[in-house]
Amino acid sequence: ACCAQIVTWLQVGIMGGFILGPTRHGKTSAVRWALKALKAMLNIPLFVFEIPVRSQKDARERDFFEYLLRAVGHRDWKAGTAGNKRDRLNDFLTARARSSPIKTVVLYFDEAQFLKDHHWEWLLNLSNESVQRNIKIFFLFSGPPELAEARERYVSAGLTQLVGRFMSVVFELNGLTSQAQLKDCLHRFSDVVYPKAQGLGLSSHFVDPARYPGFSLASYAPSMWNLFQQTRAKEAYPREDDPSTFVLPMHYVTAAILHFLT
Repeated sequence: ACCAQIVTWLQVGIMGGFILGPTRHGKTSAVRWALKALKAMLNIPLFVFEIPVRSQKDARERDFFEYLLRAVGHRDWKAGTAGNKRDRLNDFLTARARSSPIKTVVLYFDEAQFLKDHHWEWLLNLSNESVQRNIKIFFLFSGPPELAEARERYVSAGLTQLVGRFMSVVFELNGLTSQAQLKDCLHRFSDVVYPKAQGLGLSSHFVDPARYPGFSLASYAPSMWNLFQQTRAKEAYPREDDPSTFVLPMHYVTAAILHFLT
C-alpha cells in the first residue's frame, strides 16, 4: 500500500509527500522496500538517496548543504561557502536526474520531524531551482505523527507554497491490527528464500524439514497474537480500554519471529 501510494504521487506529478506512523511500526523499512520496488517496477534508471535527518539546535545553511552532499555521496562536500555547496548539490542532482528517462531523482528524508523552519525553506529553494533546470526532485519525508504538526503550522501561517510542494499528501502507516494480518506475515516470512543460492526457506535454517515436514510458522499465529495481547494488557502505559484498537508494531513482530525460531 505504501509503495502504491508513492507510485500514484509520482504519476500525478506531486512533488513530495509524508509517510507517517508511530515509532517502531516499520516506516523506514517500508519506505526503503517501496523505493526499491519502485525502481524494479519502473525498470529504468532512477537515483534514490536516503538522508537520515539529524537533530540540531541551530539550522545553519552551510552545515545543512554540507550534510546533504555527504548523504548523497558527493566526493567534494567540505570546501566552499553555503552557496557553493548548494550549487554543487544542484549540479549533482541535475546530472543524476538527466540520466533517467523521467528526469527525476528521489530524496528521502527519514526522521523528518527534526527539520526546522529554515530547512524547509532551503528545500523549497532547491525544489524551485530544479524546476528551472527542467528536472524533478521528488521529496519523501517519514516520521512520527508529530510531523503532521509542522504541516498544520505552515497551513495556519499561510505558507501555501511550502505546504503545496511538500505536504499536500499524507500516507499513514500502521502496524498489524488483526490475527489474520499476523498469520499472513508469518506465512510470507516463512516463504523467504535465504540465501538464494541454497534455495532454502528461512524456517528451514531453524526447523529441519526432513524431521518436521508438517511444520508451519503461520499455524502459530493464534497463540502468538494472544500472547502479544496479554503482554500489551500488562503494560502500564498507555492503557487502551478498547481491545479492538490493539496495534502490533512491525519491529516487535520480526523480533518475536526470530526469537521464536531460534
